[in-house]
Amino acid sequence: IYALTYSDVSVDKNLKYRYYFHSEPINAPITEGDIVGGVDIIYNGEVIGNAKLIADEDIQASGLLTNLNGMRSFFISRFFILSVVFFVILSISYYCLFFRSSKRKNQKILNYNFLQK
Repeated sequence: IYALTYSDVSVDKNLKYRYYFHSEPINAPITEGDIVGGVDIIYNGEVIGNAKLIADEDIQASGLLTNLNGMRSFFISRFFILSVVFFVILSISYYCLFFRSSKRKNQKILNYNFLQK
């Protein structure tokens, strides 16, 4: 970006840069020349210029990170969360029924043993 400014304007002190990306996060693979975002140059609160952020090289997707992202997507999916909730409800129901059933069975055994004596 080229701009005419006053001679007392310091590039480091007076200019501010606001970067933005077209998607957050930027997902690989990215090929050389892809436009991934832009930058605005601001002087005294006013945008005096902007430019595109362009990938200068190819970036391949990592197999491990792709697999981890897939696993993350599965574990936060509605299907998985509903399955876990359903499993917990069934487990609690089974435990309650089993506990009640075993309590009755133990009571019958106690009554039977009491009558035997």
